[in-house]
Amino acid sequence: MFIRHARRYMRLSQWGVRSFASRRYVGEMDGVLRFELIFPTRTTLSQKELLGRPVLVVNTASQCLSAPTQLRGLQTLYERFHPQGLQIVAVPSNEFDRKEPLDDDAELLAAYTTASSPAGTPVTFPIARKAQVLGANAHGFFARIATKYGRSVAPVWNFDKFLVDSYGDLTAVFPHDTEPLEPEVIEAIEEALADMPTPSSEDDSDDEYDSDDDEYDSDDEEDEDDEEEAEEQDRPRRR
Repeated sequence: MFIRHARRYMRLSQWGVRSFASRRYVGEMDGVLRFELIFPTRTTLSQKELLGRPVLVVNTASQCLSAPTQLRGLQTLYERFHPQGLQIVAVPSNEFDRKEPLDDDAELLAAYTTASSPAGTPVTFPIARKAQVLGANAHGFFARIATKYGRSVAPVWNFDKFLVDSYGDLTAVFPHDTEPLEPEVIEAIEEALADMPTPSSEDDSDDEYDSDDDEYDSDDEEDEDDEEEAEEQDRPRRR
């Protein structure tokens, strides 16, 4: 994964072990992959909807100087990779230089999804309700990051980007000064998409299991036939 280190990132081996429970992929973000949305209006992205696909979570601020470039880049990523399975979630936050002062949902919605958006065009990826990303009242997703990896990996400015893979594990973190279309971002997304579980692979595992069962049953039948034949040979013959 990538972790923040002197404004750069080092690639490390995977942290943690992927676990499976009733075909649901549960990783280190179990229980916190849930976002109340203002766009689409009054909906919720639940963990059930997000597990099984990569998710890029970004703490945003519509009045930040980097908002136009960052939002345009995120929209391009969404249009390119959402059809393949990627989900992007923007989480507006006012904690860095007060660049998201809007509190009203309607005003926030207009700031991202109208022609007056800093991106110059409406964004179409999900927008969460405004939330804190630091401290005791932080959204559970960001609180989990701070708890598990420390403050250095939690957000330090607007538009830090956190990539969670389809198993619910944090796999990459990109800082605010990394634009969404940088090669390392695209590479990490493509790797996460390539690692997505597929229904066909699950079906194959079922078939293999069933095949083993059939083979076991067949062996049992052969054993029973052998025992019956032995008993027939031992039984006194009628003369």
